Amino acid sequence: MVRRAGAVVLAALFAACVGGSHAAPGSFPGQNGVIAFDAVSRSDGPQGSVQIFQVSATGSGGLKQLTSTDQAVWNQDPAYSANGAKIYFTSDDRATTAPGRLYALNANGSGRQGVAVGVWPAVNRAGSAVAITQYAKGGQSIVVTTKPNGTGRKVVGNATKQQSAGGPDYAPVGTRLAWYRVTYNKNGHGNAASDLFVRNGTHNTNITRRSSAKFYSVSWAPNGKTLVAIHGQRTIVSMRPNGTGMRVLTSASGSAQTHVASAVYSPDGTKIAYLQCTGDCGDPSLQGQGSIWVMNANGSGKKRIFIGGNGIQPSDRLSWSVS
Repeated sequence: MVRRAGAVVLAALFAACVGGSHAAPGSFPGQNGVIAFDAVSRSDGPQGSVQIFQVSATGSGGLKQLTSTDQAVWNQDPAYSANGAKIYFTSDDRATTAPGRLYALNANGSGRQGVAVGVWPAVNRAGSAVAITQYAKGGQSIVVTTKPNGTGRKVVGNATKQQSAGGPDYAPVGTRLAWYRVTYNKNGHGNAASDLFVRNGTHNTNITRRSSAKFYSVSWAPNGKTLVAIHGQRTIVSMRPNGTGMRVLTSASGSAQTHVASAVYSPDGTKIAYLQCTGDCGDPSLQGQGSIWVMNANGSGKKRIFIGGNGIQPSDRLSWSVS
């Protein structure tokens, strides 16, 4: 379940239809560094909150909490900059009904700065633009780009009142963007379709329009030649940026309540990390069991590197930094 108090309408739309899958920002090319992820933190006040952590990509250690605030403010959806020096993230003040806001901080957790209004950030390689999810006047979510200071807003992924667009991700080179768009059933219950889009220049292409399958949480490989996405709620697939060559990599193991929340390539392109959840992992008041897994890019060699426990519960999104 999506858990944004500062973006209640957007939360309701995606939670009902996506099962907690958001987006994982694609990795920029380089040597493999640490993985940042959001997690329920039960040490932040008596009711807990959601904060951002990092862990070694091998699972050998390096666990560190990067954000910590009043329990009413949840920090989530981390996305590393191309050089790994900064993390962009969403901050939701649950004591208000204001939309979530984007912030950036240094990779060590210092130097927090406000960026713009919106959720699910992705930054381009030059650090000159941020893609985010915002509301349209009709209440539906759309994809926009801005400068890091919030100016220069441009709508790049639109949606009707029966749709919601979100989860944008910049390609590691150039200006291409990928995102997904949910189309709801006419009765408002469940989703009729969920497609992946790629924007090249000013042209948007629905790359999964020929498939009846539902896709979510798309992100780029560091060479810009492949996308990884979630098919349904449990299966991770790869495909070319035009939607061809789809390949099933792995499926989540566990009960019927188990789903994959996000997946991302390693900076060297040889691995994929993904966040798996059984139950509801994004709300301190609900029950779930989250874990982080790493596998080879072809889906082999799966290894769980971190599992929730000791007051830290992996939640929804992860991002893999260059070293």
